[in-house]
Amino acid sequence: MRMIVVVPNEPAKVLVEATHPGSEITGPAFSPDGSRLYFSSQRGPNVPGGQAGVPADAPGSGFGATHEFLIPPAFRGT
Repeated sequence: MRMIVVVPNEPAKVLVEATHPGSEITGPAFSPDGSRLYFSSQRGPNVPGGQAGVPADAPGSGFGATHEFLIPPAFRGT
């Protein structure tokens, strides 16, 4: 799964790609002032303790992760 940036008169560019096995990108949202983009990866990297009953090395066994991107001022909406 990917999130892409679409800019008028330019090719679309990949912003982020979920590379965790069995995962997908969920819940993209901007902060109210447009300075940050938040999104989650449904199944993030494996973490100590993992999910109950799931082997730590099983694909997609991570808990998930939320990410934050700081949007440079030049790319923020007006």
